[in-house]
Amino acid sequence: RHDVLCLDINQGCTGFLYGLLQSFLLLQSGLRRVVLLSADTLSRRCCPRDRNTYPLIGDAAAVTVVEDAHRDGREIFMNLQSDGSRSGWLIIPAGAFRMPSSEQTRRARTMPDGNQRSDEDFYMNGTGIFTFTQTDVPAAIRALFRSASMTMDEIDYFIFHQPNRFMLEKLADKLGVPRQKMPDNIVEKFGNPSSASIPLTICYNMGRILLERDQLVCMSGFGAGLSWGALIMNLGPLKFCDLIEK
Repeated sequence: RHDVLCLDINQGCTGFLYGLLQSFLLLQSGLRRVVLLSADTLSRRCCPRDRNTYPLIGDAAAVTVVEDAHRDGREIFMNLQSDGSRSGWLIIPAGAFRMPSSEQTRRARTMPDGNQRSDEDFYMNGTGIFTFTQTDVPAAIRALFRSASMTMDEIDYFIFHQPNRFMLEKLADKLGVPRQKMPDNIVEKFGNPSSASIPLTICYNMGRILLERDQLVCMSGFGAGLSWGALIMNLGPLKFCDLIEK
């Protein structure tokens, strides 16, 4: 219909949380229902000769219907942060307005880290990003729980963006969270799907549970920007929570 408001938010790894925040604000303004689409096809921008990133990347899209259920429930708590000074750690350097596409930017070459890619391919500073997830991300999550006056023991599931299993296991240990409460099986089955990572984790690991009852969850996204953040909310019961593989 022509009276549907459409917004495009460019974000990446934290995109689902940014999308939920925007959805909540729209609902608070009086809209009845919001459809949040989270999608990335990052494999198109990753060089097959880059051994550092290409094996990890997956493509996925998530469709989430967000509406005000008008039920007495828990408050929603959110903490979002960003640091543009480290944007070069997770980036596609060329191909847009800052560095337009050219024959030179499209040419793949051997980089200092030994991998081959062009300036129009996805680049990740693996060491820097790992350190970031073990320092900035846990600090933001702890700050969120302090502001919510809650403990992590109250949470049923920790649904985090999934760069890889090792990083999530270390993050769970850093937070003192039981690993079984933080699913980490998405990358090995589907790859890292960027903004669709959190909803994909929900569907794959919690689909049946959320059809029957609600769960108190902590979601966290972190990556491109650099941006990071976390959200605490009651999720479910849902009418539909399924995974469609193409």
